[in-house]
Amino acid sequence: MSLPNRKVLETQYEADRRIYELVLQELVLRFHPWFEAANLHPGMKVRVKSFQSWFEKVLRKIRHGVAPDEVQIHDVLGLRIVCPFLEDVHKIEELIHQNFVVLEEEKKGAPQSFKEFGYDSTHFLVALPADLVESLALADPPPCEIQVRTILQDAWAEVEHELIYKSKFLPFDQPLKRKMAALNANLTLSDIIFQEIREYQRQLNQELEKRRRQFLDSLKGNGSNGSEGEKDDLHPPFENLDQALLEALAAHNRNQFKKAINLYSAILRRGPQPFVQSLVLSHRGMAYFAESLYENALDDFDRAIACDPQNAKAFFYRGTVREALEDHEAAVSDFDRSLELVPYQFEPLLGRAMSLGRLGKWDQALESCDAALDLIPDDKQGLEMRHQLVQRRGPMEKKAVG
Repeated sequence: MSLPNRKVLETQYEADRRIYELVLQELVLRFHPWFEAANLHPGMKVRVKSFQSWFEKVLRKIRHGVAPDEVQIHDVLGLRIVCPFLEDVHKIEELIHQNFVVLEEEKKGAPQSFKEFGYDSTHFLVALPADLVESLALADPPPCEIQVRTILQDAWAEVEHELIYKSKFLPFDQPLKRKMAALNANLTLSDIIFQEIREYQRQLNQELEKRRRQFLDSLKGNGSNGSEGEKDDLHPPFENLDQALLEALAAHNRNQFKKAINLYSAILRRGPQPFVQSLVLSHRGMAYFAESLYENALDDFDRAIACDPQNAKAFFYRGTVREALEDHEAAVSDFDRSLELVPYQFEPLLGRAMSLGRLGKWDQALESCDAALDLIPDDKQGLEMRHQLVQRRGPMEKKAVG
């Protein structure tokens, strides 16, 4: 059976192309809320296959024995999703399974031949959503190919496409092949390392947030006092500074304050960069504070600020210690400095309100307390403090008038 006239095919294809572009625009719009709900931020690229590419693919299939009226091209609609990390790829794969009818799924990258080597990617062939087909009145809707890759996988695929797939000649010599294989291996290893760094950062951030919450709870009288089942190891060995910091924070969060202090001290003995010293000193200061070693805590916060004068949290922590030592004027000064560095912080505003109240500066205390409650209106401690400030200001004003 002969192929229809090329011009006739091209006219029909270009007419369909305009509709296909609308289809891809709609698919991109549908992905946005799914990504937002999963806290993903990938890039997306779309393309409708050019007529020239489509026609050449049709001819190849016919030359391989497929009848012209039976030729099917499944990648007319293409959507590529490019994300920073390997774990994002897996999350996006799940989203595709949840929201589409998956006709085919293929993991590219298996070392089958040199021409295919290094092409890491997940390819899905999905049916267009039924409501989209109906709204656009698509008589014979094509499937859509969705590719999911990391940024590094995408970079390699783009370069590989130029060097190999669009080239009429492949490298013949083994050294050149080995160089390309080494490049691909390095990119693959980089993806794995980036993922490991991200997982470490996530663990660290979780421990830091627990640490901050427990410190604030201890100020409210909700935290646990005293250490739990500690071994007094004054010189804990460690090889990796990052892992040691994570272990120190985990011990701190388990109220193993002596262990945490020892680990923080061991890290400091390594002489890390000033901003790292400031961070570690701040956390060791909190551990001293939990052990009611206020002078030790004060010294650590002093040193933390000396290492990093922009450490707003260190000023807040030092203000908290000074308030505990009833040095209210100095506490207010530290809370003020913390708020100068990072405005609109709930805890320093509330700490400032407490210190000002104890200095009898009721109007300023109320102003600071109200500013804190503007940030977290239903905070019980803040509401209780405001109630007390209003009550105490009233009698004091009457006394002053009398």
